[in-house]
Amino acid sequence: ICREVREEYRAETGKPVVVDHMTVLRRLAGKRSSAQYMAEEKAWLKSSEEAEKAVEYCLELGRRGFPLNHRRLKEHIEAIVQARLGDKFPSEGVGKNWTDRFAEKHLDRL
Repeated sequence: ICREVREEYRAETGKPVVVDHMTVLRRLAGKRSSAQYMAEEKAWLKSSEEAEKAVEYCLELGRRGFPLNHRRLKEHIEAIVQARLGDKFPSEGVGKNWTDRFAEKHLDRL
């Protein structure tokens, strides 16, 4: 299967691609991709309700005339996650690119 996919992709795009057979076997066995794992296990906002609260906060800032910036969004997200995790929340908070990815993901509403 991997060989067929590599050949088909190369024929269509002219570019080589590596398809690891162990990855294919794991996915066929129902294992999650690393992207799925990160989204499900390592995401700061664990529920759609938490994400919705964050989006609503951003929209409320706009309605009140305050520009949305990364610092305000970071502080708000950290307050939400801190309330859920308590002392387990790391002191450095969410990563420096987290707010960029959040804004990009919810761009249609922000």
